Amino acid sequence: MEASGGTPVSPAQVQLFSVLDPESATVSEPARRMGVTRQTAHQAAYGLIAAGQLEQVPEPGSLGGA
Repeated sequence: MEASGGTPVSPAQVQLFSVLDPESATVSEPARRMGVTRQTAHQAAYGLIAAGQLEQVPEPGSLGGA
C-alpha cells in the first residue's frame, strides 16, 4: 500500500475494519469484538479517519458531540 502512495494500515486498523458494524454508535462495541481497550480501538479508528479510509458521521438525533 505504501509503495503505491497509500497510507499503510496497522494490524489494529485491519482488525477494526473486520468488526465494524453500521449500527455501532460508539467505539465500545468494536473494542469489545476486537478484545482490546476502547483507547486502542479509538486510536485505530482515528488513524483511519485521518488517512481518509474511514468516515465519522454524527449519530442521527445527536447534538454533534455536544
